Amino acid sequence: MKLAKFTILILSIITIFSLQAKDKDGAKPAYPETSKADTIVWLSYNEAIAKSADKDQHIFIHFTTRTCGWCRKMERETYKDSAVVRMLNDNFAPVKIWADAYDNIDVEGYQISQAALAKNEFGVASYPQFWFVNPDKMKVGPLKGYLSVDRFMKSLEYVSSYTYDTSRTEDGKKKEQAVTKTNK
Repeated sequence: MKLAKFTILILSIITIFSLQAKDKDGAKPAYPETSKADTIVWLSYNEAIAKSADKDQHIFIHFTTRTCGWCRKMERETYKDSAVVRMLNDNFAPVKIWADAYDNIDVEGYQISQAALAKNEFGVASYPQFWFVNPDKMKVGPLKGYLSVDRFMKSLEYVSSYTYDTSRTEDGKKKEQAVTKTNK
């Protein structure tokens, strides 16, 4: 019950700030633009929320620790692949959370340690672990463990195309949007 109330509170706060952060008159976005084609542009949690809302993209969260060998392997191999870098930078709002760090991060005005975000909000208990959050700020689901470039790219394509979402049409649009446009 407490988790449901907390989730509703966080979603309300996210919605309010997302509406306020919309770029209405050409102002700079609240997140850094992709600047390097050879590295993933990791965003803060708040920057990812802003980018997700602005560009209608999923948030990709990489939960890692400083002692995780498989996490280092992801960094050395999978995250160095140019197709992976392009896919994450262009189609997602990527965030890296250090699950062994107890310093607080700001999640739209709410202070929480990175460790508490990983454990309490996402239930992360093994590393590496990756979570996807849709542009409506609903958790899509996790991927666990090291992923090769091919397997990781298939997962990213699956999520970015909304293939998992049965409330959307084949082209990724929400069904109610497609019906409304058809009826006009």
